[in-house]
Amino acid sequence: MPQRNYLHIFIGFLFLFLTIGSLFFLVRTLRKTETVTPFSKNFTSEQKVKILFPKKKNSDTLKKIVSGILSKKFDTYSVVVQSYAEDFSLRINDSLIFTAASINKLPIVVTLYDAVQRENLKLEDTATIQADDIQAYGTGSLQYEGSGGIYTLKTLARLMINESDNTAAHVLGSKVLGLSVIQKKIESLGLISTSMDDNTTTNYDMAFLFKKLSDGAIVNSKYTQEIFGFMKNTAYEDRLPVLLPKDAVVYHKIGTALGEIHDIGIVSTPKTTYYVGILTKGTLDETDGSKVIGEVSKQIYDFMIND
Repeated sequence: MPQRNYLHIFIGFLFLFLTIGSLFFLVRTLRKTETVTPFSKNFTSEQKVKILFPKKKNSDTLKKIVSGILSKKFDTYSVVVQSYAEDFSLRINDSLIFTAASINKLPIVVTLYDAVQRENLKLEDTATIQADDIQAYGTGSLQYEGSGGIYTLKTLARLMINESDNTAAHVLGSKVLGLSVIQKKIESLGLISTSMDDNTTTNYDMAFLFKKLSDGAIVNSKYTQEIFGFMKNTAYEDRLPVLLPKDAVVYHKIGTALGEIHDIGIVSTPKTTYYVGILTKGTLDETDGSKVIGEVSKQIYDFMIND
């Protein structure tokens, strides 16, 4: 009988030792894990504990909030929220196809940097703006510079993303890379509903693209951080970022077409990091539509940072 008791005690202590050891190993692994994105450094120990012991959020609660706001302004909308710090996602009409507008500048920039990483191009290579390259509409400063300007591919990429420059996008997309090359690349990444020729996309595809980029699954750490750097403090901060506090850093890309207003990106805060994409149809008032997207973004932020 005493031997049996000793055996039980030994097994109990062994089980306790293994459990504590496993938790210690997981915590050390999380501490040592480094991703390539600029916002990954904002992860706190609180976030890491959330990953181990998550408190489940109710997506139906958030869905009711955002739908209540968007349905008053837009005929059609899509919202995706995907946490990078815990097991939470909200998907409303994520497979619905929208006019991508300037959102499809993101496939251009990732294809460019992929080509640079493969040494098919160099960021220091230059392109000369021809008269027929100038896109005399919409966003961007190059349309006012006239023809003859010489720019590096990196400068064109920065202008295309940070200022949403249409001329830079035309030169990179149609002249330097080619739309067929970009299409082939994004299909190889798994974007199943994005068309460069038709200029269409879905929230599902964009959420997928942001996750692959943030995971370092497209280009290396240096290039990934450079791309995200272009999406920070852009010329258009009146949608997703506008109502968020200063400690919330937003890496995003807007898109605007006739009757369609979009903004997609990653919000990084000291408490959490998440993808948010808001695509809309049904208003010709860009200013008011942008304001509504900002209001929804703030509601999502408040929901995501609260335990």
